[in-house]
Amino acid sequence: MTPEQFLEFARVLPEPLLLVSGEGQLLATNKPVADMLGLRRQELRGRMLFELVTESANDVVKYLQACSSSRTIGYWLLDFTKE
Repeated sequence: MTPEQFLEFARVLPEPLLLVSGEGQLLATNKPVADMLGLRRQELRGRMLFELVTESANDVVKYLQACSSSRTIGYWLLDFTKE
């Protein structure tokens, strides 16, 4: 799924959704994510997921690698921090 396809899908959903690379880089987010963090979507693109959550960087990377290798859509509840 491309970031553009993701945003088209995520635009209509009220839940915060993120499209993240296997390394943890934010490729796209929807408006509820930006609102929750008090940032603009453009400010989030390119950031690393582990910079924004309370989970350890190691745990985040391990989970993303598992998702990348399984070729399935991953669903994980994260605790975000506000900047």
